[in-house]
Amino acid sequence: MTLSYKTRIQHDADVEKIRERFLELRESPHDPTMRQAQPSHMMRSSNLYRKWRQELGLDVLSHVIEIDPIQMKVIVEPQVSMDELSRLTLEKKCMVPVIPEFKGITVGGAINGTALESSSHLHGLFHDICLAYHILIGNGEIIRVSATEHPDLFHGISGSFGSLAILLLVELRLIRAASHIELTYHPCENIQRSLARIQDLHEQAHPPEFLEGIVFSKDQIVVIEGRWCQNDQLPLLNLSLPWSPWYYSHVRKACFEQAIKAEKITTFDYLFRHDCGAFWMAAYGLHWELLTRYYLEGRLGLSDLSYKTFGSLEFEKFSALKDPSFIQRFLLNWQLSSQKLYNMFHATKSRWFENRFIIQDYFIPLDHTETFVEFIMEKVGIFPLWLCPIKSTTHPQILAPHWGNGMYVDVGVYGMPKHTASLKTIHTELNQLMQHLDGRKMLYSFCGYTEEEFWSIYKKTPYLDLRQRYYASDVWPSIEEKVLNTFP
Repeated sequence: MTLSYKTRIQHDADVEKIRERFLELRESPHDPTMRQAQPSHMMRSSNLYRKWRQELGLDVLSHVIEIDPIQMKVIVEPQVSMDELSRLTLEKKCMVPVIPEFKGITVGGAINGTALESSSHLHGLFHDICLAYHILIGNGEIIRVSATEHPDLFHGISGSFGSLAILLLVELRLIRAASHIELTYHPCENIQRSLARIQDLHEQAHPPEFLEGIVFSKDQIVVIEGRWCQNDQLPLLNLSLPWSPWYYSHVRKACFEQAIKAEKITTFDYLFRHDCGAFWMAAYGLHWELLTRYYLEGRLGLSDLSYKTFGSLEFEKFSALKDPSFIQRFLLNWQLSSQKLYNMFHATKSRWFENRFIIQDYFIPLDHTETFVEFIMEKVGIFPLWLCPIKSTTHPQILAPHWGNGMYVDVGVYGMPKHTASLKTIHTELNQLMQHLDGRKMLYSFCGYTEEEFWSIYKKTPYLDLRQRYYASDVWPSIEEKVLNTFP
């Protein structure tokens, strides 16, 4: 892998070309990059942003400018991926405090779409550790925004899906990092005890650097505590081999079959532990019938043949995920990165995945998380579930899913529901319960709100004021044009 830097002079030259091209396109009567809403997808595929990248040449913004381990700051372009950013910073024994778990997520994507990780209980979301953005606004001007320079726009950009400005450069905070992380597993027999354990660990005088939970079933839940490793004698979990286990499967076996209490893992492997298999989504492909249906219906459009072969889709048949064998991992792991699976999801016809799977992250106040998870376990039947505690924010982030006081828990719901209710009904019921519990959802996936419902949750007037003040109104589609979608 080639990891490259760029000088600030080179960056400035690239940005000036982008700005000049932007001004040309803005004056074009038939501008292909502006004022286009994108189609609905289960996970937002950023078709519109790809047009910007192509027309404006944004792909050149894919380098690290500077890593300063003295001032503990990194300056990076928005197209840099998380794995590249992490490799370069870890070489200097430091890292960005919040690194989303998928290697292919870019810095710009994590800001425009929001992102989190198991360190979020200490640091908040990815954009919460950003120091400043250098952006191109709608009148062609390039400005630097921070907590003290244009703070309204600085706090407004996060989660705006590119509807306010174009990111050109990002300044991020760094923290010291060790080479390995010590993992301690805490098996819990119900959701109540697992949430209590998460709260207890977070409230310790020296809380763990990393904290998450995986709900395997109603009575099999694991809370995973991660700290910088100081014990060289611990067994090493290696996730970099061609046959390495999928992380969620390893955790379940370690806790409930092998009674492993603690082990160590390299920091890089830990940061991207969920990348292979995209949490557990690839395990659905181990069901031969479901994989065949995917190709017949989703890729080839042969729904009639699929129906004649298998009959109607019985969701409950696929709710029990299979652990991949050694042979399956050896043969398939290289094809099962989150990025390759993401491309598979979006290569289908007729919204095949969108109409069969739920991919959602719900931010629920800690005090209400038990109620929400109990509902999912009883009424939806998707397992595993991801639990990721998040530090809330009181900054004026118009579109933040974690605005408020106290701790939030991201409940990650990724899979095919066991029960036969329509996905539309399930989404509606989850949205209603989430709002009743004072929660919010991440907007990268299926939203399901009407415009009126959306603006009853988010602050419309301040958002529209930002679009007007920074010349975005006549250039880029508003956020509701980008994220709102409904079932056909």
